[in-house]
Amino acid sequence: AGYGHHGPAHWKSTSHAQHDPNSIAGAVYSRQHGPSYQAANPPTCVGAGVVHSTYSEFHGKYGSDPRHKVHPLAEKMPTFKTMLTVGTAKGTNHIPGYNGHLPMNTNNPHVARVASGATLRSVDKTNLTAQFQVNTLGYSGHVPQHPHNDRGGVKPSRETMMGRSFVEHSLTAFD
Repeated sequence: AGYGHHGPAHWKSTSHAQHDPNSIAGAVYSRQHGPSYQAANPPTCVGAGVVHSTYSEFHGKYGSDPRHKVHPLAEKMPTFKTMLTVGTAKGTNHIPGYNGHLPMNTNNPHVARVASGATLRSVDKTNLTAQFQVNTLGYSGHVPQHPHNDRGGVKPSRETMMGRSFVEHSLTAFD
């Protein structure tokens, strides 16, 4: 009364299912040579590339003219980027002794621009209201944008627990 199997009579063990004579009926015997798998992209070259010395990296291969590495109209000598100059003042345009962040992965063009140090930050400090902060470090209260609303920095007040804790005491209390 229903379709499908009713009960475990049709079940077989894995061993019996794999070694059933019907599973190989009609198969052609052949000897296997090599691995049973094939690489999707077989490597075209196995081994390391040509290893150059630092001298040959800087001056070029034997017989080449090192003057061809410099453009005739160049105003200064180019800095050749190698694995030895990564993160140094020679490998970037940062000042010597720069201790800022240098990212390792520079695939993103914005990250590569920052890591190279070629563009300078704006150091325009003519607008003092944008540079000078009247509130202390960590202040998260209101910062007025219009001068009409600006009443100066945070002033001590006895209306808060912080203000009551740090009240300036009278120096004549012990006279």
